[in-house]
Amino acid sequence: MDFTTAAALLCLVLALPAAHGYSDEINPLTGRPYNHIMIGGLGIRGEEELYKRWNATFNEHLTANVDSALNLTFELVHLNFNTIYDKVETKSIDMVYTDPSVYACLERQYIGTRPVASLLNQRKVGDTVYELSEFYGTLIVRNDSNITRIAEIVDKT
Repeated sequence: MDFTTAAALLCLVLALPAAHGYSDEINPLTGRPYNHIMIGGLGIRGEEELYKRWNATFNEHLTANVDSALNLTFELVHLNFNTIYDKVETKSIDMVYTDPSVYACLERQYIGTRPVASLLNQRKVGDTVYELSEFYGTLIVRNDSNITRIAEIVDKT
């Protein structure tokens, strides 16, 4: 098991609601057993690519390797930019695997949303593979703006 999988496994288990334990009793909010954990994955490259890349980790690996006494099963569900907010709002999913920009929107829209893990990723440039440990954003201003430093946007809307 690689570090990313181990971190995701640990963080997912720690984040699970334990009010009713992990029984197969039906959760009235979701209509699913408490022990069936739905993970919504943002598939920006499409459903097929999401399942190809992450199904083994989220469905198979977590279900097989989380302490069997917890009796948990995990299911990855494809989401896109149009469905992710509805699924979070209606509590149709228990967790979200998404990118930083969507997370920022979810955090603002749904109070109490918080990250439980950040994925370390890698990028290949030519023949070199770079491990990425941070995500970056870009602020773009109009060319006629006099904003030139990040400090100049403090307290502005």
